Amino acid sequence: MVVKKEWNDHLANFTVEEMACKKTGGYAFHPEFAKRLQILRFNFAEPMHPTSCCRSEGYNSSLGNSSPNSLHIYDNPKRGALGTCAVDLYEPDSQRRAKLLLEALKLGFSFYYINKNPNSIHIDLRASLGEDQVAW
Repeated sequence: MVVKKEWNDHLANFTVEEMACKKTGGYAFHPEFAKRLQILRFNFAEPMHPTSCCRSEGYNSSLGNSSPNSLHIYDNPKRGALGTCAVDLYEPDSQRRAKLLLEALKLGFSFYYINKNPNSIHIDLRASLGEDQVAW
């Protein structure tokens, strides 16, 4: 996997600091994910607050509850991804969160609440990898 040196043009409303691996600073995105995430941000028309996006395989394995097949992994992508195709978001406002999730579903994203906390949401594009779209 080649890590891109320049910021992804499709992610104009996101910063490298928000999206890069917290441990390595690296990033690489599945092409469809970058495009659709920016469309989601445009359709949502409000700021989105990423807490975790790209993860190196090593950093991902150091996280207690993260799957070894996580779609966050950018340097050794899993499940047929060509880079990261997942992001965790923080959204404490229930009305904004509902609007965000409805827009995400329309664009083919799957989502679930992290640690059963409604303020922390994981969204991914597993459906574009041939997996079923899920919402829970």
